[in-house]
Amino acid sequence: MSNKAAGILRSRLNQPKEVPTTADEETCKSVIEEIHSLARRAPSNDFSNLCSICSVFVFRTLDASVPKSTVGVDAYRETLTDYMNRKTSLVHPAFILNLIRRYPVRTFGLTADLLKHASGKDVKKVYNQVQSFSFLTIYSQQLATLSKSLDRTELVAFVRGSVDVIYNILEASPTSGKEWDANKLRDVAKYGVHLARTSKSALGEEIVAEAWDAQRLDGIVESMAAGERTAIMKGLQGDMKQLKAVLAGSKKNKEEKQSKKAKGKKAQVAAADEDKMDVDEVEPAAPVSAEGKEKKKVKKSKSDKGDKAVKAEKTDKTSDETTKKRKSKGEKTKDSKKVKVDA
Repeated sequence: MSNKAAGILRSRLNQPKEVPTTADEETCKSVIEEIHSLARRAPSNDFSNLCSICSVFVFRTLDASVPKSTVGVDAYRETLTDYMNRKTSLVHPAFILNLIRRYPVRTFGLTADLLKHASGKDVKKVYNQVQSFSFLTIYSQQLATLSKSLDRTELVAFVRGSVDVIYNILEASPTSGKEWDANKLRDVAKYGVHLARTSKSALGEEIVAEAWDAQRLDGIVESMAAGERTAIMKGLQGDMKQLKAVLAGSKKNKEEKQSKKAKGKKAQVAAADEDKMDVDEVEPAAPVSAEGKEKKKVKKSKSDKGDKAVKAEKTDKTSDETTKKRKSKGEKTKDSKKVKVDA
């Protein structure tokens, strides 16, 4: 019976061709809350997956019936808190991730809770704290889409909050406990690299350069290199170099833009100064000496003589050609007369 019921739910609700368009918000809210109460005590991953399918279907119904409704987000917030704060929680992370992937805009309010959990507040296990960065990565991947629907200030606040959490964890890494091993620290650093890249394309390089404190990052890298635990974590060191390279590119581009603006202003000032100058004023010609005048006369006479010689040579050539033509014509007429007499 359970297998048949699970099959019906998957086939009808997972990828439905049609969804109700006249659902009531209060009804949907009560159904979502009931589904979440089941998901919080899910006995298996399959059961949690079925709860996720049903919950997402109700959200689709809300989208079709009441667009931009925020009903149901609070239920996910409570489920997220249960997963982070309760050691014996049976919530599976995929239950929350499935909704965030499908509805990043509607669930963006959960980022404030996720940043609080990522910082370690009210989190019972380091594993769950690191898992919060997996949730945050989904929003980081969707920054380009979110920038079209949400206010820019919200996204900038999200980036700055993430940077603060990342730096706090990495600053404490040289002296942190064994629970923070190389893999967990690398998950935090990788999220930083990913966020730096996506925020650069979605929000601009200037925002990235402002949000990430380069001096603070340099201090973290130096302390990691000097720490006994972190000095041998080569993979983590590579991630930090990668993060510095991404941020260095943003800083360099920002400086280039500023220098171009400064050069443009200087060019405008120089052009304005040139316009003020009296361009109609003509400098007086340098005086020519008597000797120079004599040389010019000699050159002119030589050039005149040369021109006359060329003209005379051309005249001689034309006269010679004319004489030759006349002779050839006379010879032809004599020959023709001779032929007539003989005939």
